[in-house]
Amino acid sequence: MQNKQAGLYAKFLTGHRMEYLQFIQEIIPSKQLQFKEIFFKKEPVIFLMIEDSPLTYFFISIFRSLFKLQTVGFLFRPSPIFKNNNLQMKIKYFLLRILKLISKVQTLLIVPDTLNHKFKKICDGWIYDMQLWDISKDNFQEFKDLKLGERQLNIFDEIKLQAGNRKVVCAIGSQNKRKGFDVFAEAYVRDSEIRSNYLFVFGGSLEGYSTLLEQFKQSGGMAINRYVNDEELIALYASSDIIWALYDSGYDQASGIFGRALQFGVPSIVRYQSLVDKLCDIERISVLSLFPEEINLKSLDRVIYLDEINGINYQKKFKEISIVNLRNAIKLDV
Repeated sequence: MQNKQAGLYAKFLTGHRMEYLQFIQEIIPSKQLQFKEIFFKKEPVIFLMIEDSPLTYFFISIFRSLFKLQTVGFLFRPSPIFKNNNLQMKIKYFLLRILKLISKVQTLLIVPDTLNHKFKKICDGWIYDMQLWDISKDNFQEFKDLKLGERQLNIFDEIKLQAGNRKVVCAIGSQNKRKGFDVFAEAYVRDSEIRSNYLFVFGGSLEGYSTLLEQFKQSGGMAINRYVNDEELIALYASSDIIWALYDSGYDQASGIFGRALQFGVPSIVRYQSLVDKLCDIERISVLSLFPEEINLKSLDRVIYLDEINGINYQKKFKEISIVNLRNAIKLDV
């Protein structure tokens, strides 16, 4: 495929999709395609997120395979296919099983397929979530400068001032039930010992929970209830001792928040036996794994310390493996 470019297709460009597109373009020769261009593209076509248009992925993959054209798709949420016993998931399972029989179609997970033995029934391979290995040298430097006090940012200074001698537990990004906001805020509201030793902060727009939000703020929790830009996101990681990644059981998938925290060397709180927890167990990544019914932070001090060196080492490992797996899937030899 020298001097040729794979095609990248995304039905939507909301969330982190544009970041994913741009990141893939940095690591393999590729360009974004419009829908009408994907049918007869001679080079491999990559569907950025199968969940955005599963039927389109299925029929386009079948169509292209008739002309011996390669199609690759990223499957972000495999767990619901096996957990939710409804018609939609049964159909999705059936379609992915059909595609697995076609050599010109490669469905890739963004978590290792070893996390659940059933995953191999619907995928042909995997990469690590790109948000486990996408942070740039500039991002690392911004993070380091904030930690060392060589750079000032209001949001960082405000968190540190309010925390005092307490440790900071931070929930990052849009907040809702899927992100476990109810568990996060309720734990802080009801437990005076947690409040004495920790400052809970969230940075990102909150969906609903107006009453709980008021209780959280009255209990001393810090609410940055608005959109936070990229510079402020790095400041949230830099100001934190631990990141909240204990999400609702229905949102059991790779976590970009956890991935960014890991790269920066900041440990996370995760849901016990979630995919992220299982990944950490396999990779020997230090996390605090908890049940949502029992948010006990007394064991936090026993979490093995992560640091920047650990984060960079994990990033390099995940990046190397992912690029090899992706190139193998799209038959890229450059």
